[in-house]
Amino acid sequence: MRFPVLIYHGISDATETVGKYLLPKEKLARHVQLMKALGVRYLAVGDILAAHSRVVADVPQVMITFDDGRVDNFTRAFPILLSHQIPGIFFVISDRIGQSGYMQWGDLKEMINAGMSIQSHTATHRYLSLLTREETKQELIRSKKTIEDRLSIPVDCLSLPYGDGSRRILEQALQLGYKRIFT
Repeated sequence: MRFPVLIYHGISDATETVGKYLLPKEKLARHVQLMKALGVRYLAVGDILAAHSRVVADVPQVMITFDDGRVDNFTRAFPILLSHQIPGIFFVISDRIGQSGYMQWGDLKEMINAGMSIQSHTATHRYLSLLTREETKQELIRSKKTIEDRLSIPVDCLSLPYGDGSRRILEQALQLGYKRIFT
């Protein structure tokens, strides 16, 4: 099933967009306010996992997602989503959690407690199409298991780094327990 997805990466304090992956927080806030004014329904992970029973065809729907797990997702994006009661989906690179510039495990727990979802963006953010089948398996398993073990949550969704997916990668991810794959 396909849904409209807004994919963000970094959120800055700047007033203008810096590069294609860094959006000013004021613009994110305007996006959220505009969509709310248009009557958009924000989808959470539970909605997409049980889509057949929760999708309302005549209401515009969208998912707001963030890739990578940068600390600005916690300090800048999370407060905006929280203030508007919007469920965000944060795809994190599991091996980078706790490193400089990335969120900490405590940040992720706080976000979960506030209704956000934490999902996988692989262990190291490598191009999966350049890896062997076994290397891909390790990337996907390690990320899923690390997040599940550290946060005591199910990890059912995967966002592919660089949108880099093939039939082999998609099938492998599904075999390893991912239920939805974002490209």
